[in-house]
Amino acid sequence: MNQLYLIGFAQALFFTLLILTKKNKILSDYVLAFFIFLLGGQLFFIYSYYGGLYEQYPSIIIIDIYYWVLLGPTLLLYTYLMSRNKLPGKIFLLSFIPLIIITIGAYKYIFIDGSNFFSTPSESLFEEVSGYIWLYNTPLFFLFTIFLLKKHSFRIKDYFSSEKNVNLKWVYFLTSGFAIFLLVLLFGRYLDNLIGLVLPRGYSYIWLVMVLYIFGIGVYGYRQRGIFVNFDIDEVLKQPGEKQPSISGRIKPLEKTHYEKSGLSKEEAEEILNLVQNKMAEEKFYIDCEINLSELAKEVGTTTHKLSQVINEKTNKNFFEFINEYRIDEVKAQLLDPAKNNLKIISIAYDCGFNSKSAFYTLFKKHTGITPAEYRQTNQKAAV
Repeated sequence: MNQLYLIGFAQALFFTLLILTKKNKILSDYVLAFFIFLLGGQLFFIYSYYGGLYEQYPSIIIIDIYYWVLLGPTLLLYTYLMSRNKLPGKIFLLSFIPLIIITIGAYKYIFIDGSNFFSTPSESLFEEVSGYIWLYNTPLFFLFTIFLLKKHSFRIKDYFSSEKNVNLKWVYFLTSGFAIFLLVLLFGRYLDNLIGLVLPRGYSYIWLVMVLYIFGIGVYGYRQRGIFVNFDIDEVLKQPGEKQPSISGRIKPLEKTHYEKSGLSKEEAEEILNLVQNKMAEEKFYIDCEINLSELAKEVGTTTHKLSQVINEKTNKNFFEFINEYRIDEVKAQLLDPAKNNLKIISIAYDCGFNSKSAFYTLFKKHTGITPAEYRQTNQKAAV
């Protein structure tokens, strides 16, 4: 029966090799492959533990020790690379401190004899502390990952006019699956009692969940790429005063920003704003559903940093809000045109630059307080 875990390990190896051999790999692909390999390694350990291989070769305990301490930092690193497409700063090196502490604390099991890892109590305070660090390291890094994703959801609105394909839904899927795995791992005993299902010896909900999890991330992870693959987003939006979430969840610029040191004069800012507004009115760049800050900056003849500053300060909006307000106004104008009554509302929305039905309806109702159909019906009657 324990062959299922061996199959899960083989599955992990397959997806690891699949990712490593795909064309046009980026750094995040290597990190994802390592993440899947770690999960597969743990399945191999579980197979060895219940199959008796661990008793013959106690050094296999190394897999169990290191997979758990590396899993959280690897997930965080992958998320960072997917959202920024560059290596994190030196502070990420601090994530290896727990690894060093655990290596020292579990020295005798790693390098001497791993047979008593599950039965021998801690012989010193350092061993006990390292044990707690080992236990909570990955859950803590998981929380850091959630924070990073939340921050990313705000940052993309400073650069993109649409969230489709850039909102890292894949990474949310990855972390949600990992959350389920952590939940089952940390509260597995309680779940056993709650569900009341007795599995065959050698099985547990934890590792069955892992087998399914590996399959899911292997299939979908192969096709993923980072969001900011052609530039450094931190340089584009390098502003300690960048929009931050308020208590209500809306994005607001901080009162004090480093824009004051950017060297952008009031005259230049006004000139850039006028150019942008004229370009939007005459050439309707917002109709391009993939328009982003960098492309608009090229059209205006300025830098992304300066354009971001002008939009933020002069309109009190982020790029996402700025562009989509033009799109909403264009949709409203077309909905009032009787000649376009034969067109479906969503077709008009797509023609005006939207590329997501749900996003369009959400934004339209947010701006007008009513649905597009209600707006068309009410305002055309009023015009008669």
